[in-house]
This record gives sequence, structure tokens and C-alpha cells, in this order.
Amino acid sequence: MKLVVAFELDVDEQAWAREYGHEVQGVGEDVRAYVTTMLHDFYPSEAGLVRDVNEVKTYTREQISTALNAGADLAIDGLGLGEPYRDAINLAVNSQGHVLDNPDTDDIDEVISENYDASPEEVRGWWDW
Repeated sequence: MKLVVAFELDVDEQAWAREYGHEVQGVGEDVRAYVTTMLHDFYPSEAGLVRDVNEVKTYTREQISTALNAGADLAIDGLGLGEPYRDAINLAVNSQGHVLDNPDTDDIDEVISENYDASPEEVRGWWDW
């Protein structure tokens, strides 16, 4: 059977749907509810991969960035970390945001070049540990 999964799925759900020969596309909530019910009926052993429509949350790029930075600041300030640690954690936050926008990124120099005014060599020199 070929089923069109017509709503936003996370990466694991997309992989699972494709593994079972389903086409993954996007439309509205009414179709999402219908397909969710069908998946539960046809594949009960895999039903845990499909969440209830009301449990799915979506976030804007700005909300994700704000949350990542707030979480970093919470950890840095809560632990009283100094500048080298702050720089490293902020580089990790910037890397996550960059990968969100560029999923194929696998080069920290690319992240640095596109997110910092300093060169990759200069940024690497911020740490002496």
C-alpha cells in the first residue's frame, strides 16, 4: 500500500515512513489527523513514532535561536563560567544555529567564517587549554 503522509514529521518519523514506502509531503492538520489514525490502524507496532496532533509543536528559527542563547546564558551564569567557557559555549550555540540553516555543514571553519568577524585561526586562538 502507498500512503501519502501529509503533515510535518520529525526526522525519525520521515525515515520510518519512507522505509515503509510512504511518500512524505506537507499539507494541513485535517489530513494530519486522518493519516495519524490510519498509521495507528495499519502499523500498531510502530504507532509510538506518530504523535498525537495536539502534541506537535513548531518553532520559528528566531524562537530556536532565542532558546539556545537563553539556555547557554543560563548555564554560563548559573555555573559562574569565565570568558573562555562562554566563548566555547557560544560557539556551540552558533554552530547549532548554523547547522539548522545548513544541515550538511560539517566544518567548524565554515561556521566561524559565517558567524564571526574573526578568522577561524583567530577564534581557535581564544583558548589556551
